[in-house]
Amino acid sequence: MKRSALLLLIATVSLAAPSKKEASLHAKAAQVWADHVLYCKGRGLRRDGLESYELARALNPAYDKDGAIKSALEALPEGAAGATKRRLKARAQAAKVYDRLAKLKVERADEYRFTAVRLDPSKSRTGRIIKAIRAAKTPDEAGRLLTRLQAADPERDYAPLELELARDGPVLLRGKDHDIVGWLSLPRGWKKGRSYPVLVVVDGAGSNFLGAARGCSKQRGKRPWIVLAPCTFANTNALQPKRYPWYDAALLEKMGSDNAGRFKFDADGLLALLESVQERFGGEEKFAITGFSGGGFLCYGITLLHPERVRFAVPACANFAGSGAADAGEPKDGGPPIVIYTGEKDPHAIWTHGKVGGVPGIESQTDRAIAALQAKGFTKVTRTKLPGVGHSSLYPKVWETVDRLGPR
Repeated sequence: MKRSALLLLIATVSLAAPSKKEASLHAKAAQVWADHVLYCKGRGLRRDGLESYELARALNPAYDKDGAIKSALEALPEGAAGATKRRLKARAQAAKVYDRLAKLKVERADEYRFTAVRLDPSKSRTGRIIKAIRAAKTPDEAGRLLTRLQAADPERDYAPLELELARDGPVLLRGKDHDIVGWLSLPRGWKKGRSYPVLVVVDGAGSNFLGAARGCSKQRGKRPWIVLAPCTFANTNALQPKRYPWYDAALLEKMGSDNAGRFKFDADGLLALLESVQERFGGEEKFAITGFSGGGFLCYGITLLHPERVRFAVPACANFAGSGAADAGEPKDGGPPIVIYTGEKDPHAIWTHGKVGGVPGIESQTDRAIAALQAKGFTKVTRTKLPGVGHSSLYPKVWETVDRLGPR
């Protein structure tokens, strides 16, 4: 575990003014690190001493007000490694304090719980969380706990637990070396050791990612396709915490004010999720993708950027604002098939939300998308306006396209 990640988490849970009981326990944890600082200082352990110093300061800003201890540490010569056993002892002592903090009925209780795991991922400590995962009343709660446990204890293999949950329905999967998560649904009869095609389903502004995974996989039937619904940011406007319970507040705040960064997060994150699917569930390297409404940003964008990875794309009543076009290269052999569907009665067809004179709607955005694709050399683009259809994810049409263009 990287100490910088631990420092960030401790700083996060300490930002808001703590209660009296919390403050008392913060002081106890800070004292553990302060004691370790003195141990390191006395033995010339500069690097470990400075790391522990920052952890003490994160919990108790009044520690070493005049900076004398830090100056003494910085004056030590470089090179001496930390005393591993002593450092592990300090971490275990601090973890016990965070266990006590986690028992308080405060908003930060979960942060304290996972800080304790980061400090000392003992079998009993992680076991309590695994028990809570199995007892969770909703997939959202189970997924939130599982992905946070995996992030707090990255050295341990939680694949068996992940698979246990996946056999009962969609499971929340963490992207490899990335903060993104996504809902994974396995096909009927899935078996370890086999390979399976993957259909990525990107939801729109409603950000009902679990609903997208369920809705699409419900119509999968006996098709041997893995369904993956990434929990993205570029698909919507305001990032409401209740719709993103798996992400921490700092990430939501950052993405909330960084519209350009949202697409990069989504695109990089999707590739990281697909790598996890390949490694743990036999997903094939090439994938198909559909994007509904705001999900079109990622659907079009990832196809422009990585046509060699895309089997085919099915934008469904999808938005396009140019994401990925500027950095896209020319695809080989005209690129993958791109099958675009729009609805004749879509209320967003001409103007977004039907607001005349506002943001141009789906039809004109589709015009722009096709122009951008053709300018880059994509030649297998078709477009169909479906009579009588409104603003819809069109999963039946998506699976028709799977049957026509994908492996069976």
